[in-house]
Amino acid sequence: MINGILRQYNALLLFIVAVLISGCDVRLPTVDGPESNDLLTQLHGYILIDKPKGGILAIELPSTKEIIIRKPWGEKNNPVDALSGPDNQGRIAFIDSGLGATNYSLKVIDLNTQKETEIFTRHGSSWPHETQNYGDSFSLSPTDGVVAFIINYKDDFSLIPNDYVNIGTLEIVKIKNGDVIKTDIKALDKGLSWFPDGKQLAYVALIRKDKLPNHLRTTFDDNFGREMTLWKSIPVTFLVDLTKMSSRPIHIGWNPIVSKDGSSILIQDYEGRIRLYKISSGESVSVNLPPAKQSHVFSFIGQDMLLYKGLPTKGSKQKFRLTSTFGTTPYWTLKVAQLNTGKFKTLIQYLDIHRRVSFGNGKIN
Repeated sequence: MINGILRQYNALLLFIVAVLISGCDVRLPTVDGPESNDLLTQLHGYILIDKPKGGILAIELPSTKEIIIRKPWGEKNNPVDALSGPDNQGRIAFIDSGLGATNYSLKVIDLNTQKETEIFTRHGSSWPHETQNYGDSFSLSPTDGVVAFIINYKDDFSLIPNDYVNIGTLEIVKIKNGDVIKTDIKALDKGLSWFPDGKQLAYVALIRKDKLPNHLRTTFDDNFGREMTLWKSIPVTFLVDLTKMSSRPIHIGWNPIVSKDGSSILIQDYEGRIRLYKISSGESVSVNLPPAKQSHVFSFIGQDMLLYKGLPTKGSKQKFRLTSTFGTTPYWTLKVAQLNTGKFKTLIQYLDIHRRVSFGNGKIN
């Protein structure tokens, strides 16, 4: 009975706090409409979002049908700490771990059957103080069944004024048998993206400013990379061919996202500016999302559309969630935009910025 009273008291306390601070909500700026509803019919595949605690939700496109892939709050569920897929066989890769956990597991779950398979369990966590840990960057290849992620990273506070980056070792794991393809590549925990064949991977590493190759010393009209070029070491997107274990730098910037046909790579800078690098020609063109600097791109959808975290559209209702410190934080939106036309459409009106988001073509039987 005492526990029941305490639960009611806590619920009442949270309600009172929410009411008291409701007038202090910090609203997000908005982006002007109108939205383009016709974009939805051009989208095909599955958006994945993790759901507390340990759940995975798939949203089928273009129908927007929701499919529970992994039930939240399962008896053995830890939080989904990394998420990627589905690949062309309907496989979804994720890391099962949690706050204060001493082990983490790489697992695969099937989009169709929801059958879950453990690839490995290791000692470690996502915390930087652990000698064995893993970063946020995590990518399942569209084919070939290989996962790339960053392990054994350390915080580096010397690179960015008043900020830091994580630097670790790139590791590749085959989900079929758990075999590890070891590399000696030191990579920033700032994005990993596979080419369609599963043989090449885009990653980010540092080059000392005085060692920067001439072809990367480009000044862009949109000031892309302006802040990064002031640092003593500069983040650069590389391509690695895993069949030869050879890498080459292609463009200043981080958070690379390879297009679905592998012909181009989207790259962002410290301020969120975006450029599209065309691999065959080496041409780099500016990309503007509505608005660009406050967006985070998750994936290409098709050849010319981007899935991204965006601001609410003007006139839409904004919502806020209560934080652990009794403040509030606004929900963003999940949008899709067309590169050439600037058309956009909201797919999810209320997106918690802490959620893991992924997209893949998938395969439904």
